[in-house]
Amino acid sequence: PEIARVKSWPVREVNGWIFIWHHVEGLEPSWSIPIAEEVERSTWVYRGRTEHYVNAHIEEIPENGADVVHLKQVHGPIVTAGSDLRTMWNKRWAFAEHHWTAAWEQMTEPDGHIGLMKLTHDISVFGFVLPLLNFKVMARQIGPAIVYLEFDSFFGRGMFMQMVTPQAPLVQKVVQNIFATRWMPAAIAKFYLMSEALQ
Repeated sequence: PEIARVKSWPVREVNGWIFIWHHVEGLEPSWSIPIAEEVERSTWVYRGRTEHYVNAHIEEIPENGADVVHLKQVHGPIVTAGSDLRTMWNKRWAFAEHHWTAAWEQMTEPDGHIGLMKLTHDISVFGFVLPLLNFKVMARQIGPAIVYLEFDSFFGRGMFMQMVTPQAPLVQKVVQNIFATRWMPAAIAKFYLMSEALQ
């Protein structure tokens, strides 16, 4: 009958995820999600997943990622210092520290929905840099809810894929999957995932 109407939304599967485009004003998709070729072709293999619920507005999560200054303040102390801002700067953890350099830029059209951050990371223990833990990272913030964080490390290359899904007005479900080269030991990939989850 003419009065029966069913809502529908554009749906697309990318990198093993199903995405539904929902625009508050009912607009059609104005950009598409890039395919991560290494994941799509299974050059990199799945090594694990974390899932968290974050009490924040969806926009606060990508804004935090683009804030270069926060890297030293929040991600400077080593993982074992924890994530409690009241105690993580305790002097007992001062023997080791993460060091970050970062540069952020917005892509030009037709990729204007992508923010790009290039980072380097190393860890020092008693002032000596540990080359085994150096990283080169390229993070792509795709729209408000998707991040591809590609890394190159001593143990190989890989990618974190972060997806943010609103659950309520100020509650977001944040899922991170890690994919890595086949020859990266699974224990190393899981350590990277655990470190990312704790930080």
